[in-house]
Amino acid sequence: MKRFILALGFMLVAGAAAAQPAVDTAIANPTTPTRPIYSVMTWCWNGSAVAACQPASVTASISGFTAASVGTPISVTTGGVSGTLPTGTVVVASNAGATNDAYCALGASATTSQQDIPPKSWFAFTVGASTQLTCITSTSTTTVNMVGGAGLPTGSGGGGGGGGGGGGSVTQGTSPWVDSITTWGGTVLGAPSNYGTGPGAVEVPGVNAFVTSSALPTGAATSANQSTEISSLATIATNTGAAVPAGTAIIGKLGIDQTTDVTTNGMEIAPTAGAAAAITAAVSGSAGSSVVAKASPGNLYRAYATNATAIGGVLMALNLTSSPSTGTSVFPLDCVPLPPSGMASLSYSPGPASAFSTGIVVGVSSNASCFTFTTGTITAFIHVDAK
Repeated sequence: MKRFILALGFMLVAGAAAAQPAVDTAIANPTTPTRPIYSVMTWCWNGSAVAACQPASVTASISGFTAASVGTPISVTTGGVSGTLPTGTVVVASNAGATNDAYCALGASATTSQQDIPPKSWFAFTVGASTQLTCITSTSTTTVNMVGGAGLPTGSGGGGGGGGGGGGSVTQGTSPWVDSITTWGGTVLGAPSNYGTGPGAVEVPGVNAFVTSSALPTGAATSANQSTEISSLATIATNTGAAVPAGTAIIGKLGIDQTTDVTTNGMEIAPTAGAAAAITAAVSGSAGSSVVAKASPGNLYRAYATNATAIGGVLMALNLTSSPSTGTSVFPLDCVPLPPSGMASLSYSPGPASAFSTGIVVGVSSNASCFTFTTGTITAFIHVDAK
């Protein structure tokens, strides 16, 4: 190398000494009447020898991005998620979310310190030898789409643009700005009117009706019926403040506090001579084996029998309309033992009563079973309260 530099130096010096200098006689100098100007040639290494440099022309062409494949979208989380890159030398990764940023990097890992892709924005990665793109969020989730291809991606993403203004003039007064709008959507607007005065048949923004001429709904209050409305309100006020009229006028439902008898509910059933408040008993006229208390559906409240014999049996309540014959199989709704010369009772106090869907028959049977009605041996005084 040293030999080459020395040889090149000798060649330049020898060339300069052998060349005839070109003198520019048109240049005058106060101290030097004429001043020689020498031409200088630039030398280049062409790969094998030193030669005079030649001008060169370079033409370059950069094409736009051409999509070749679409990758599987990455559902990005705060833990970082990797996706396989689609085919292409350039991959455009776009954040399809609307809220959270995605931080992405080529390879199997990413942190929030790496390439930030804001919502609705994109970034182009030159793939190289990478096969994966990993993205992470700082909070919540988002989705990153991938498109593979070649070329220079162009376009925009994220943020928003502004638009041009419309008609009218705007002047800045004190504060806020004063905006004098005379047209709306190409329509000339009417002048504003005083409060309480209709604007007339003029154009106004945001109203699809001639308000001053629109018909009022049925029953709307107007000056014409104002006196009637006031009179009706007065009547309502009078009736509301007055006592509830006797008879069939009932307001709402009555609830009774049953927490403490007498103290909170204040209601007790008082003794009365009214027949409607009592139950008419059905009794056996003499010692017998049964009483038909009701030959139709009803409720049994109480029944008892006093055994007139020294033979024991049962007292039963049957869902029938007539007394069964002796030896009949029965299916009583109630059955209790009746001791010899003793008493047995059926009571549903304080309620509810026992419902009988067919009829109510109460009888005594000498059979020890509640499912066979046997008469002729036991007779008794029988008392039944039913409705």
